[in-house]
Amino acid sequence: MKLPIRNAIRPGAARVLLPLLLLSLVWIGSASAANRPRGTLGVALGEITPQVQQAAGLQQVTGAVIQQVLPDSAAARVGLQPGDLIVGVDGAGVSGPAEVVQRVGQHGAGESVALVILRPDGHGHVQQYQVMPVLQAAAGAPTGLPVPQPTPPVPGAPRPQRPPAIPSQLGTGFAGGLVPVQLHVDLYRTCMAVAPANWVIYGSRREGDALDMAAADGSMHAGYGIAGVPGSMIPYYPRSATPESRLHSELSEGGRGQVVYGQPVRDPAFGYTWLPYELPNANYRGGVFYIAWPIPNDPPGYILLQRRAQTVKHLWERQGAQAIAVALSIRCTRQLRPSPDVGGRRPAGDDQVESTYNQQLGMEYAHDAVTGENYWVSPSTDWDDTGPEGPGYYKRSGNERRKLVPGRQ
Repeated sequence: MKLPIRNAIRPGAARVLLPLLLLSLVWIGSASAANRPRGTLGVALGEITPQVQQAAGLQQVTGAVIQQVLPDSAAARVGLQPGDLIVGVDGAGVSGPAEVVQRVGQHGAGESVALVILRPDGHGHVQQYQVMPVLQAAAGAPTGLPVPQPTPPVPGAPRPQRPPAIPSQLGTGFAGGLVPVQLHVDLYRTCMAVAPANWVIYGSRREGDALDMAAADGSMHAGYGIAGVPGSMIPYYPRSATPESRLHSELSEGGRGQVVYGQPVRDPAFGYTWLPYELPNANYRGGVFYIAWPIPNDPPGYILLQRRAQTVKHLWERQGAQAIAVALSIRCTRQLRPSPDVGGRRPAGDDQVESTYNQQLGMEYAHDAVTGENYWVSPSTDWDDTGPEGPGYYKRSGNERRKLVPGRQ
């Protein structure tokens, strides 16, 4: 399965780093059953491209290539190596990285999963064998990343406020339905994001300043990028003369594509501007949150931070909120901030921005304290005033309903 790379969101320099490589999760986390902790295989996956097939001397092979194996992981313990090809899970073939993630995700921690592996030796020979790694319990995010802290439960918490279903300023909203989400970490372990299991990372940079993600079917995209543009560079790159001209150059692919913009919405509390857009030729609709700071003692240089979200045009009103939520959740290790900020005031923290905009979208996080699984929930449609354990969010576990804890685990 290949994503429509040409029309994918490409903030920063991530668009040229991995033009063909489809990266999956550094951790394959399980969508475990109610009473089982999440399990991980501990690998980063890539698409089996024609180049990978040619290097291995294979033809028409589907599945995923292992890009990285985490030390002491379930994969490492059974001897899996970078370059191995996963072509079967539990006795059935797999079409790509997303299906490998989905199939492995049906197992909980402590359970084994049967993998069919092809291992090229680099000399035209391929060995096929089967391994059965025992999935380990998820141990949390990699060190060095700014991990959002869980929100503690508040006894007797009042019903959350119900924002409008589709906030007019963003043109989209969240329909609810307890959407399960999980942590995705890039190959270099420099960026992470919270998204449903069927999302994949397809572009990132070792420097930790850009990340691109998409739903496996290409219907939704989210991206993040932060870059400094020194004043000395602008005469040589006139399309970067202002933050807005730089954004337009990226959205229009250097002026080759058509972009139709809506009315920008400015948020004085956080300093962000929301700029809606449509790409008529590509049939996408979306928007970009961006903020720019001047570089001290370097006019007209600036630092530009952007978060983009887009969907296939007809899906924006009912699914655009999910793409925005993913974009807002992206955290990377590189942080560029001028000091002091304009007017001596720093903008609010990313976590506060994410929380505020998610509320505008009519969504928030809740988690299962037993399994650690996280969900997007809607105060408008998912809150239950008459639940068995009192008012709150609930998920069904077998024949019972278990109350969720507000916030993200």
